[in-house]
Amino acid sequence: MGKKNSGIVSVEASIVLTSFIFFICFVLNFGYIFRAQNFMTQVVQETGKTLSFASYRYQQGKELTFVYAVQSLADMFGMDSTKTDVMLSWNNKNYKKAAEEGLKAIIGGINDNCNQQLDAYNIDSYEITKAEVNGKNEFNLVVTYTIKLPFPVFGLDKIELHQEALYKNWSTE
Repeated sequence: MGKKNSGIVSVEASIVLTSFIFFICFVLNFGYIFRAQNFMTQVVQETGKTLSFASYRYQQGKELTFVYAVQSLADMFGMDSTKTDVMLSWNNKNYKKAAEEGLKAIIGGINDNCNQQLDAYNIDSYEITKAEVNGKNEFNLVVTYTIKLPFPVFGLDKIELHQEALYKNWSTE
């Protein structure tokens, strides 16, 4: 190599390595987003199913009362079965509070470690933006959440997403 070409390898390497590192950061960020979105999809769907199941048991009212259904669900997720916040909220048509309690129980699981679970998936915060029963007697649950990106790109360090679930509300009152 002559003196004219002595710095070309360094320039080419800096361009290629910069592009490669940017691509790797993009793939890792996408993986974190996908993982968190998958987790929240499962949690929101499970919360909707749980509340739909509870409203069905409440409507049946024969062998299993709504209180028993909520207590058995609470036992299933390791919560204190004497807490009937979900049942009371549902009976008072405060669907948002019922959804909040159900969402917390499902995220936290048996050990009631909601914050640890959210941190494990890089979820900064979540909020129930909609929890209502519409005119078709369907329970609509919308959760908005923010994901922290491990590698900020172009000043973007968080991304906000939402997840929606629509389930049948079996209670007619």
